[in-house]
Amino acid sequence: MTPEETQDFQFAESLLGLAIDIVGAATVQVTAEGARDPKIVSLALLCRTITNFKGAMVMARDEQIVESRSLVRLCFENLLWVAAIRERGSDFVNDMRSDEAANKVALGELTLKLSTPDVREGTDGQVIRTQIKRLNSAFSKPKKLNVNRAAAEGVTEKAYLSYAMLSLDAVHPSLTALNRHVHLEQEADGRYLTVSVVPPFKSKDRLATMDEACNALLGVCVGVNELLGGTAKSDAMRVLAERFQAQGSHAYVITPNHRS
Repeated sequence: MTPEETQDFQFAESLLGLAIDIVGAATVQVTAEGARDPKIVSLALLCRTITNFKGAMVMARDEQIVESRSLVRLCFENLLWVAAIRERGSDFVNDMRSDEAANKVALGELTLKLSTPDVREGTDGQVIRTQIKRLNSAFSKPKKLNVNRAAAEGVTEKAYLSYAMLSLDAVHPSLTALNRHVHLEQEADGRYLTVSVVPPFKSKDRLATMDEACNALLGVCVGVNELLGGTAKSDAMRVLAERFQAQGSHAYVITPNHRS
């Protein structure tokens, strides 16, 4: 790795340690909402972001750029959810529950559709229909969450931009993503189109990916810390945030037409 990349990974390790410390420093009074309490949901989102972030670091070190950027996209999705919870609290958690119900209903209906007549009319089919009925009763019109709307509610337009770019660039099998596997090589007798099983890193790819990952994890840490009303790690987080702004955010934006 380049010296700049080495510095980026060192910062990432420090940020990862801080995120874990925030979870350890969190004190949440259990309320009647139980696990649906916005503070507990946000802590779970922080834990999810930590594991996504660790995976992104491993993949980036292992030259797996598409897999790394896919995990970073998960980090930004977590950030959008944390920001929406910070803005709307229990109302957004209820939207999450409705989304969960909508997905389970759709999955149950698809399972019944693809099952044999014996399964549909048997015990398993009855269990699935009962679950669908229960979910539709608990949520009269279960609705799936819309990422665009969640981003607007959480006032995180820049985070949504990164989320959308990473979706196009890595997560979805778009032409932009597939183009990473195809490149031209100049030989003495002409130019050849080469297909790579593992797409190579382009210039500044790894640095940009880790910058994006740190940006997302830092945003989640800030949001969760605020939701918790502050923790013993608030000052340490502020120091890292200032350091990131000073030296960690290189602003190397990879556009769909980016070429090294």
